[in-house]
Amino acid sequence: MASRTIERGKTTTARLLSILKNKYFLLALELAIAFSLIGAGLYVRLSPFYTTGTVINYLEARYSSLLGDIDNKLFYYGYLFGNDPWIEYWLSNYLYHNGVQSWVTLKRENPATHIFWYPWGRDFTDSEYPFIPAITAMTYAMFKPNMSLQQWASLLPPIAALVMMIVGYIYIRKLYGSLAAVIALAFLALLPASIDRTHAGFIEKEGIAMPMLVLGLLFLSLSIANIERRLRSLIYAVLSGLFFGLIAFTWGGYLLPSFIIASTALWLPLALRDDERYEPYLTVLLVGAIFYLVGLFIAELYTKVYLVPPLILAIGGPVLGYLLFLLATQVAKTAFKLPRIIATRNRIYFTVLLALIVVGIAALPYIGIRGRLFYTIAWPLRGSIHFHPLLESVAEHQPVIGSASFIEINGVLFTGLLGALIIVFYTSVKYKRKDDIPLGLISLGALYSTLGLAYLLQTAGVLGSLSSSALIGIFTYPLSRTGRQRKRRRHGRGEIGEIARTLLVLVLLLLVSLVLFNAYLASARTSRVSGFLTSNTAVPNPGWLLTLDYLEKTPPDTVVVTWWDYGYWVSVGTGRPTLADGATINTTQIELLAKILVSDENTSTRIMKEFGLKPNKTLVIAHDIVDVTSDGRAFYQGAIDIPKSYWMVRIAGAHDPKYQVPDYFQPVNIGNGRILPMITSKAKGAANALIYRILADAVKHLEDKGLAITDKRIKVYESYLSLYDYVNHVPANTTLKHFKPAKVIAFTLGSYKFPTGEQVTRYILIAIYQWTG
Repeated sequence: MASRTIERGKTTTARLLSILKNKYFLLALELAIAFSLIGAGLYVRLSPFYTTGTVINYLEARYSSLLGDIDNKLFYYGYLFGNDPWIEYWLSNYLYHNGVQSWVTLKRENPATHIFWYPWGRDFTDSEYPFIPAITAMTYAMFKPNMSLQQWASLLPPIAALVMMIVGYIYIRKLYGSLAAVIALAFLALLPASIDRTHAGFIEKEGIAMPMLVLGLLFLSLSIANIERRLRSLIYAVLSGLFFGLIAFTWGGYLLPSFIIASTALWLPLALRDDERYEPYLTVLLVGAIFYLVGLFIAELYTKVYLVPPLILAIGGPVLGYLLFLLATQVAKTAFKLPRIIATRNRIYFTVLLALIVVGIAALPYIGIRGRLFYTIAWPLRGSIHFHPLLESVAEHQPVIGSASFIEINGVLFTGLLGALIIVFYTSVKYKRKDDIPLGLISLGALYSTLGLAYLLQTAGVLGSLSSSALIGIFTYPLSRTGRQRKRRRHGRGEIGEIARTLLVLVLLLLVSLVLFNAYLASARTSRVSGFLTSNTAVPNPGWLLTLDYLEKTPPDTVVVTWWDYGYWVSVGTGRPTLADGATINTTQIELLAKILVSDENTSTRIMKEFGLKPNKTLVIAHDIVDVTSDGRAFYQGAIDIPKSYWMVRIAGAHDPKYQVPDYFQPVNIGNGRILPMITSKAKGAANALIYRILADAVKHLEDKGLAITDKRIKVYESYLSLYDYVNHVPANTTLKHFKPAKVIAFTLGSYKFPTGEQVTRYILIAIYQWTG
């Protein structure tokens, strides 16, 4: 009886093992996991869309008496996150009402563009890309009855993310197998750096371009993998070039594919076997490059595209690689007395290539790669290269390590770098897997760049996800039939298999831990609310809704002077011109704008007159968080415009030594050895600066029913620019001769008590002041 039970148990176990090994069962399990991950990725990305609707309903209910006659369309701007989505919406709206062909009319001569960069207007065909506005305008008619244009546009990033996740999964599956593909999909779905520019509302060019980049990489790898099937290889090369070229209609990162093609071509000779020829690879790379460049040439008809750098890289890279390969081959065959360390063809090639890379980086500015693009490549030299303070001021231009944005990529930065380095090593030394080269090299480049420049965080997050998952495929490869055969010939039976299995388990545990950590981070992002609906705080309030409502009711020729961060909000939301929008395309005008805000009234007035601004038809806006004590004293937290003013001073002083940070900020020890520059009225510049006087004066009008829109009125007797000034009894100067309050909008964010027991109320305050002449 016992033996029968044992036999039945063995039979059941055997059946179970048979099911687990069944390829159809494994495929079904893999697809189930893949669909679940895609669903999770979409859920995280779509959640802000539904959260926005909930917050709008909350604001309407809580502040119904204040929002009763507000223009209904203003609420829909709450679906737009950040700054760039506002201009993508405006362009989409323009094309929707005027036809997609009207893109070519969006130049300075078009009066519609004059609400930007007053009084000049803006040439959008010189600074923006048509793909997002065109696709939004062409598809909106299908959804018009059910949602606003802002809402539909806000859903494009999750749609792009869906394509990116599917293509990334297919790409890694083809290169490294099912397990690696599932890990890649998990990172693409849940890594914050992969989510950020693809969640609902963040209509940003880089996020929309990611599917095109991954598709280009996929087909480039397939063209290399199928090199012996010439026709198929060429078809894949054409598709790769077309998708790479499409990036030029979408994003300023259109130069990235030229680096991919050039670096792949230059590294390929190191992956060739001794009996292999380079010519077939040269052909497919040049075919891909040509179709990529054709896309750039067509895009140049609709937007500004620098053709020379991609032409040099995409064509010059493969040709140079071929010539160097022939040279190294010939030198290796001759009887030259070379040091043993570089005596082989590959070593000769690598030595020459390394020297050319150093020379090439130094030559980048001379082929048109300057500004932010050069900054991306040469960031380790930031201490010895002078960059305009405007370039340095943008948060995206800061190193990712040590900044708040590091959490968005976290451990994937290091596993991605490790994966990319091992891919590059394996392609040239171990297995000669040439189709791995594009992913390894561009992941290495993107992750290196984001170490010094957070701007490429989205690209680095996506490519880092792919190269991290490649670790699974790389350590699985020795376990495959081909890998085992090669290793047995070199090292004997069994030894490498055990090492590979151990490494595979350790890497798998590491990556799964990172996936779970990022799943936790992703879950915390489902309740995101746009800065427009929170007035750049953590608490929903209608501050900017009411600000735009007020501005929209001013005369159409009213011009608004506000820091460039809010230029899109004002111009797009109200149709009122601003001196600078959310782009940084005119450093001279932004310098002048900075001087208006941080200079004394007389200087500010002189500059505004030079712009042709008119008294009583010019408004200045500043906002920040202010705390008001129960005895009527107010001090600013320095959370929004005040910390931005540090960069206003730096930018104003870019070409004018009169503007120096010590004239506005004082280093203050805030404990634990930390020194923080803090604004103080003790400094002559700060005591007289327009933006600080406006803020200091505005808080004194919270009790004025004719001027202030607020949910809680309070009498303020004295105001301070910072907690430092409050503690040291240095009140701010609130005297204004050429400006007067037009509207003060303030809402409570909460309250707390001082250690002394004194009650403090915290407000978000938006000050709108009129220039009287």
